[in-house]
Amino acid sequence: MRFQNICLEGPDCSGKTTMFNKLHELTSFKYNIQDRSCLSMLVYSIMYNRQDQEFWKNKLHEDIKRLETLYVVMIPSEDILIKRLIKRGDKFQDEESIKLLRKYFFNITKFSLGFPNILLLEEEGLEDNVNIVLDKMNDLNTTCGSKLIKALVVN
Repeated sequence: MRFQNICLEGPDCSGKTTMFNKLHELTSFKYNIQDRSCLSMLVYSIMYNRQDQEFWKNKLHEDIKRLETLYVVMIPSEDILIKRLIKRGDKFQDEESIKLLRKYFFNITKFSLGFPNILLLEEEGLEDNVNIVLDKMNDLNTTCGSKLIKALVVN
């Protein structure tokens, strides 16, 4: 199995933890699933104007190029994020900051969509999204390596 890692990315309240739990439940812990990675570090670095943006950008690109991790970026609508934020509360985010986070995640991800191991989920529906992720993992693990490398080089 070429792809064993899944990184769940997205703004707070996007459903990463719920997806994490459901994927593990359905696959009996078949994959190494992480809640956040280099993409989140880059987004927060940009949002808070830290000086390590280039470091995280380079680290993210190096990780993507290794072709062993599927990045699942979950970006529901602003309305859904705000609804979830109000329901659960958050000591770090408010309505404006969560909208800004969504914008940063979306803008970075849209330039990476051509990579074979980047998957953007914008729709609601846990069951459908879980199936999309599992289908993508199956596709990545059965696709000829040369096709994956070609898609990587083209992008």
